[in-house]
Amino acid sequence: MKERTKRINQAFRWLIWLERIEGKNDFANILGLQRPNVTNILNGKGDASDKFCGIVLSSFPGVFNRDWLLDGVGDMLATAEGIPACATETTPTSFEKDTPSQRQSIIDLYAGLIKESEAFRREIKDELAEVRTLRSELQQERENFRDATYRLTQALGKMYESIPTTIGLAADQ
Repeated sequence: MKERTKRINQAFRWLIWLERIEGKNDFANILGLQRPNVTNILNGKGDASDKFCGIVLSSFPGVFNRDWLLDGVGDMLATAEGIPACATETTPTSFEKDTPSQRQSIIDLYAGLIKESEAFRREIKDELAEVRTLRSELQQERENFRDATYRLTQALGKMYESIPTTIGLAADQ
């Protein structure tokens, strides 16, 4: 397996550990790519191109070190905790100058925000599934309506065809 592909796999496992993704399907959806293409890259059957790495970096901003993902240079994470630098800036002083308890509070707060956003994303995902189900049911109802309309048209046509015959017979009698 190529070194870049190994790094993509490490990033993938890190995102699962952070609960930012649930698996390959989720990863592909967030990247906006087809699942088979992403799976091939993760399985070492496809090449993790610069473009693919760029999509990973832009889909998870501030989490991974660009140089590490592309070339294996430096640390995997953009910051020590994989938290975007902007999230750690609580005051004009730097994050490093905060006490360990202040840093932990910030990390806990950010982790809570990530979990809330993931819960919200799951709710949206469930709502989308319900919309898809309703759309499918509506399509089935449309088909049923078309079938019923067709049968009714056929029956009316047969009735219409028999009307002149019936009137003609009545006139002859």
